[in-house]
Amino acid sequence: MSERIPQSTTKRVLLKLYLTSDHITEATGKTVGVTISKNGGAFANPSAGVTNATEIGNGWYYVDLSTTDAATLGPLVVRGTATSCDNSEIAFTVANDNAGLKLAADGLALIIPAEPTTKPVFGVADIGTWIGYFGLWSVAEVDSDSDSIDLRNVADSSTVATHATSDDGTTFVNGKAT
Repeated sequence: MSERIPQSTTKRVLLKLYLTSDHITEATGKTVGVTISKNGGAFANPSAGVTNATEIGNGWYYVDLSTTDAATLGPLVVRGTATSCDNSEIAFTVANDNAGLKLAADGLALIIPAEPTTKPVFGVADIGTWIGYFGLWSVAEVDSDSDSIDLRNVADSSTVATHATSDDGTTFVNGKAT
C-alpha cells in the first residue's frame, strides 16, 4: 500500500540510490534526473521542467513536488535515475483528502468533501462520505412529514437519505437512514 498524498499539495520526496556495480554501495555525488507518472500516464518532467534531485548524503536525494505535480487523483510514481546507478522509484496515491476539521482563525471549520453520491454503510463507506453526510445534514434541505424525515441534496433535486419515523402520541421514533 502506498502513502497517500492529499490532492494539490506540495510534497518532498526522498530517493535512495545505489551503484549498479554491486547494488549495495550508496551512490553519492550523482546528478539524479527526476521524472513522474501521474495516474498511469507516461513518465515526464515534473511541472518545474527538467528537474534534478538535491543530494542529502549517504546515497539519499530529495525532490520537491509542486501542487501541480500532485493535482491528478490516482497513482503518482516518482523516478530518479543517474549514470551507473540503479533506478530509484517510489509510488504514492493522490487522494481527495480535504474532508475533515481544520483550524480556522475564528475556531474550527468543517471542510465538506463533494456531496455524497452513495449512502453511508457502517464499515463500508470511507470517512469522507460520513463527514459529507454530517455536513449535508447541517446545510441541506430536510423535509419531514408524519412518517419520514428526508435529507435532500443541496440543489434540492433528489432525496439522499430517508429516516422512517413514527409517533404514537407517547413515543417518537426516528429510524435508521436508508
